[in-house]
Amino acid sequence: MPAATPSLTRPTMRVPPLDRGGTAALAGEQPIRISRPSPRSFFGFPFAFRAETRYPPRMPRRLETCPSCRAFLDQGASACPYCGVGLRVRRRGAWGAVVKAFEQAPVTHALMLSILALFGAEIWMDQRLGVGGSLLQFSSLATARLGANWYPLNVGEREPWRLVTAIFLHGGLVHLLFNAWVLVDLVRLCEQIYGPSRVIAVYLLSGVAGSAVSLLWNGERFHNVGASGALCGLIGLMAVYGIGRRGDLGAAAVRGAMGRWLVYIGVLGFLLPGIDNAAHFGGAGAGAAIGLVLAGDAPRRSRAWTRYVWRPLAGTLVAGTLLAFGAMGTNQTRWEEADRLAQAVEAADRFRDALRAASVSGGGATFPAAALRGALLDFTGREEPDPELAEAREAAARAARAWIAGEGSEAGVAGPLGRYEAILTARAERNRFRVGLLLAMRDRPD
Repeated sequence: MPAATPSLTRPTMRVPPLDRGGTAALAGEQPIRISRPSPRSFFGFPFAFRAETRYPPRMPRRLETCPSCRAFLDQGASACPYCGVGLRVRRRGAWGAVVKAFEQAPVTHALMLSILALFGAEIWMDQRLGVGGSLLQFSSLATARLGANWYPLNVGEREPWRLVTAIFLHGGLVHLLFNAWVLVDLVRLCEQIYGPSRVIAVYLLSGVAGSAVSLLWNGERFHNVGASGALCGLIGLMAVYGIGRRGDLGAAAVRGAMGRWLVYIGVLGFLLPGIDNAAHFGGAGAGAAIGLVLAGDAPRRSRAWTRYVWRPLAGTLVAGTLLAFGAMGTNQTRWEEADRLAQAVEAADRFRDALRAASVSGGGATFPAAALRGALLDFTGREEPDPELAEAREAAARAARAWIAGEGSEAGVAGPLGRYEAILTARAERNRFRVGLLLAMRDRPD
């Protein structure tokens, strides 16, 4: 007896019943009973009323089908009322659009949000410091405090974490807009081809390589911020991808697009001032080198490499990035200390100038007592957390008050003031670059 042949017919699509107006009654809707006048009436007054069952009027809805029984369902249903299969809830509105965007390109949107958040932090820091920066060009002090790549700080102050934090900072609004344009177009394409873990690894490694090359090439001449080194790394990665697949039409389009990006960046780098070409070359070289490593790995196919190599590497790099920003946060205490020392140096200099003016006056009616009192008030008006500095400053202030009252001399003030300045110089020497930068910024804003 031949075996029964399984049916190959598709499951019948179940359609809800229609009401009298021809509208589908979806699951979960309750009918209502309404009373309307009978056709028989006398001058418009009905003799009787009759009851009808109708479904409430509504706007047309977007429907979806159950993956199991193929019945029409209202979009957003959590389970099918016919077969009981659970459904994935689709979010609507703005939040649904955000979730969908992150599902399609998580790395692109995560990087964009990180860069925008730090751009807001740069605006806040620049306004808080008030040293002459603007939205189009932040001050060097603001970017340095938030993690700019700068040789005296990276090497002199032993802060290598700046190689990472500088990737997420920008010098101004125009700088941000250009890099955001490249990031949205380029990172999304890389995610589609290589997947999130590889893109994260290439982005961060290329960015660090670009920062390192910039540090070695530029030295102390200027500092470096921006995501362009990391983006050039992705351009190098995709250029190698396009060159290695010459027979593929899609790869040819990628190759042409990456070539145009390299030309644009190279031309702008040599025509416009203030662009760090060393970071661009370093990032592009690192990305191309990683692309050669990935050349034999069919993108998104080698699941073993993705699971055991690229995902752990990407997770380690993300953790290192978070630690770098944690170090940047704790580093703010050193900047606050340097700011107090810089204010103390300025107040001591003004007090010393007032003493010189008083000494050359010759005493008598020309003695500038009011000016000396004002300088003394400025000198002692700050809170001094260092006990040794506070004691030395108070000794100099007592000698100055005695001289103003006619009970002392200039020599009696010069001795305690000299001891105070010696202690202050020793404290500032530990944080020499920061104190010098703060004093220079106050004298000559950016």
